[in-house]
Amino acid sequence: MKNIGIIISAFILTHMGSFALAQEAKPLSAVEHKRIEAKADSLLDQYIALQDFVGVSAGVFYQDQVVWTGGAGYRDIKNKQAASSEMRHRIASITKPMTAIAIMQLVEKGQIDLDVPIQEYIKDYPRSDKGELSVRHLLKHVGGVPFYKSRKEAFPSMHFNSLDEAVALFKDRSLAHKPGTAYLYSTYGYTLLGAILEKVTGQSYADYMQENVWTPAGMKSTSLEIFGQSYPNQAKLYKKTKKGAFIADKQTDLSLKYPGGGLLSTAEDLLHFGQAVLDNELITEESLKLMRIPADLEWKGTPYGMGWYVVNDPVYGRIVRHGGSQSGTSTYLSIFLDQRFVVAVLANNTDGNEYNLHRELYEMTLDPNKRMQPLRKIISLSEKDLQPYLGQYDLRKGNVLTISQKGNQLFTQVGKYPPLPIYPTAKNKFFYRAFDAQLEFVLNDQNQVIKSTYIQKGEPIVAKKRP
Repeated sequence: MKNIGIIISAFILTHMGSFALAQEAKPLSAVEHKRIEAKADSLLDQYIALQDFVGVSAGVFYQDQVVWTGGAGYRDIKNKQAASSEMRHRIASITKPMTAIAIMQLVEKGQIDLDVPIQEYIKDYPRSDKGELSVRHLLKHVGGVPFYKSRKEAFPSMHFNSLDEAVALFKDRSLAHKPGTAYLYSTYGYTLLGAILEKVTGQSYADYMQENVWTPAGMKSTSLEIFGQSYPNQAKLYKKTKKGAFIADKQTDLSLKYPGGGLLSTAEDLLHFGQAVLDNELITEESLKLMRIPADLEWKGTPYGMGWYVVNDPVYGRIVRHGGSQSGTSTYLSIFLDQRFVVAVLANNTDGNEYNLHRELYEMTLDPNKRMQPLRKIISLSEKDLQPYLGQYDLRKGNVLTISQKGNQLFTQVGKYPPLPIYPTAKNKFFYRAFDAQLEFVLNDQNQVIKSTYIQKGEPIVAKKRP
């Protein structure tokens, strides 16, 4: 029998909850279509009510149609402008798979070789004594190209007039390791890929992407975000303080990283992008297979291919996905290749709950049983109501469950893993939104907690509270 530490850590390591076995897909009836729309709208409203987001826009594509798009909250709090399915917002690192697909188009045309040194395309890029750096290395984040040197670079205010200028900022820095020997996520690697694209095609990155990716995919609201310009339905940027309040976030200049995280788009445009990937309208099936091959490295997280995180789910099959986070931004996109399903989430604040929302949307759409289940109602408890539950609980094999409090929110933590929030459905009954599990407390007549019981998949795990 697994203990709670193993169960929760397994979730953290795999980014997966407990999924009901998906049934064979049947054509959606008008009633089922409406049910998906209604539940998706309710999910967005609940996430806003729980202050996960200031504003959020999302959508799902399934059975060769955009089944639903919606929005909730505000794209602009001050002016009371509501978020909607048309909200145009930063997509952050979801830009990377678009850039990777553009590179693969040029590979298909014989204009780029994945394995020659990048100096074949950028003549003046310094060679490293640690080894030759290739396009394949850049696509897979295994080239050793350094990440941001400082917070100023991570949240840049400087403007670069070209990708060559952006590359000049970091090109003389040493590689972190021999190319191909370790994984190091690097947005600068994708800035380099954009510069290579420009050298090979003679076009600007924006012009090439418009002509060969965004227009063919039917993405009418996707573009670079040029600092100082305004765009229709553009969202403001927010972040959450330590006390849980939303305030304005920094309006950064994205010209340093256009090909790795500098685009504006909408949820519906991302659905169209996903459909174009499914239909092989941008690259061939063979190229997509190549993009799904992760680097041959020891890696404990979700494997990374070329521009995509790669998942082989036991229920839903092959998935490519990417999330993004930057100033005022939390985003997620998943394309289910075997289900022909796409889900996109865009939110206009950092530290959102975009992964969980995207998970609930795909579970509910793909699993008819999930579709029928009502949303759990979350009640409000005061800080005083929550105080009896605070403390440590003894689990099996020496594990300890610690319950802490921040305002009127409880968190559980096991060992070195991050604290996870739990939400009340009754005074002594809580559940995890990140995955399907519950935590119940037993109190005595003096309102003192005696024990807690963790329940997942019907399996109870009892933990006594320490004095």
